[in-house]
Amino acid sequence: MATSVHIPAPLLEAVDRRARALKITNAVSALMKGDSQVVARLERHDRTEIVIPGPVAAEIAHGIERLPRSKTPGLAVDDWSHRG
Repeated sequence: MATSVHIPAPLLEAVDRRARALKITNAVSALMKGDSQVVARLERHDRTEIVIPGPVAAEIAHGIERLPRSKTPGLAVDDWSHRG
């Protein structure tokens, strides 16, 4: 017997937004690590087509700030700090 649960639309939308933000955060992290697949995928697009949502940018910046200086990826951190 199948069971169903009603989930209100606003909750579904919030979960969907968070899932998309998590995917974007993961992609930005992979890009900062030099993941060749992510780089290749982004290179197929014009730079004007690529946008990082504010909450994702804040999450990445927070993660960078928490890293010990010896663990920061040098140029990527320097580049990121100019985005504010």
